[in-house]
Amino acid sequence: MYHVKMAHYGNLHIQDGQIGMADRKLGIILTGGTIGAQGDENDVLRVSSLPERRIVSSISSATVEVPLRKLSEDFTPGDWLTIARSVKSLADSQELDAVVILHGTDTLAYSSAGLSFLLADLPIPVVLTGANRPLSEPDSDAATNYFDAVTAALGLPEGVYVSFSGTLNKPSLIHLGTRVRKQRAGGQAFQSIGLEPLARVTEGKLSHFRPIPPRQPLKTTNLSIDESVLFVKLYPGCPLRDFSELVALHSKRVVVIELYPSQTGPGSSSDFSLAAFTTRCIESGAIVVGTIGEGVQRIQATYESTVEFREAGGILLPSILPEVAVVKVMWALGQTDNFDEFKEILFRNIAGELVDRNSRS
Repeated sequence: MYHVKMAHYGNLHIQDGQIGMADRKLGIILTGGTIGAQGDENDVLRVSSLPERRIVSSISSATVEVPLRKLSEDFTPGDWLTIARSVKSLADSQELDAVVILHGTDTLAYSSAGLSFLLADLPIPVVLTGANRPLSEPDSDAATNYFDAVTAALGLPEGVYVSFSGTLNKPSLIHLGTRVRKQRAGGQAFQSIGLEPLARVTEGKLSHFRPIPPRQPLKTTNLSIDESVLFVKLYPGCPLRDFSELVALHSKRVVVIELYPSQTGPGSSSDFSLAAFTTRCIESGAIVVGTIGEGVQRIQATYESTVEFREAGGILLPSILPEVAVVKVMWALGQTDNFDEFKEILFRNIAGELVDRNSRS
């Protein structure tokens, strides 16, 4: 039993215990996570031998691949590449209509951002989901999340999305892959940031569409990522000089720094000057990219430290989530070695990640 109201799944139909999709071709990627885990004798969750096949196998016409198996807290950017290659290979060989990826929830938003860029030229929808509780638990949300993700994948336009309910038989919300963040460990764990959820799935029906932000993918996308990026979050007393030494020591190519909400940082009179940090990083050969916490908000005024940051050579990207900026920078470095092209990519709305800071619609 999958603990989900199977009879209500309008886009799917059941015959002889199997779920069909009316000639639609679906690919399913299994990566592990809670949805692919079981508790051991001490009730510690560990990735297991494909327990999620209990629900995946119910869709007999789907093609399943297992490119890796791990909890998402162990993911690295290289794993985004592994999944992207699996998706592209499956889509090309099977001529798929959509792909669903089962993934752990802790870093699912990072993977959805990475795949949004790596698969920006893929002409089909890709939907990621996971679970708060494993399938072995009687109140697991895994089946609800999975079947809702399938429904979403069969009705959404091309792009990368996150579908998640988090509660048995409750509606799933559909989030853009570059505008979503995990906010809690239970229930509806994911939230769209800077815009409302794009849609929802209720009892097997996709509805409540909102406009999907425009996308401007590159003509060709390299399946490549450069991880030589450092992420710094400002806080009072943040030792920026120490971080600049770390940048030089490890030959980082880019530093992404999360500024305070008004796009500010310590001024030039401070021992922890943002402008001085930026200058030292640039002298070490690193680009400095600044963004702000929520990524989208109205900026009421321009402060002196913001002007100093720009004059020192810092690039300000206020309309993107900091974690998505980190992922995009890694991907952009994998697309070009030319600074002007790199900067053009940063300001290009590849997958809806850039939102007008004066608009929250």
